[in-house]
Amino acid sequence: QEQQLSAEAEANYQKSLEIKLELGDRLGAAATYHQIGMVAQADRRYAEAGANYRNALEIFWNAGDEYSAGIVHHNLGGLASDQGQLREAVASYSEALEIFQKFGDNEKATDTYQTVLRILQDDDG
Repeated sequence: QEQQLSAEAEANYQKSLEIKLELGDRLGAAATYHQIGMVAQADRRYAEAGANYRNALEIFWNAGDEYSAGIVHHNLGGLASDQGQLREAVASYSEALEIFQKFGDNEKATDTYQTVLRILQDDDG
């Protein structure tokens, strides 16, 4: 049942993405790429997740939406971590941390910092 819901969610996101692209809603499309990436990551379709996150990231950066780019960097860190790519995970999380600090989002910055510390501790032990 969970897989069915996931497939249904992704189909709806894909339809939403098509509409947003047709309308020229780039930021809406970026948010949808991000959501599709999250669904793919949850389903362990890592290459697809990464491609969607990178699409979102590029649009957010080009639009000057640095904060949203930070959120995508955070998810790219999680994706790399899920695949055991710890160096890439720390790099992505570090990008996110810098952005969250810049925008004064102490809650997200603290969460990201603690995630990096857990990765580093797990890598040492």
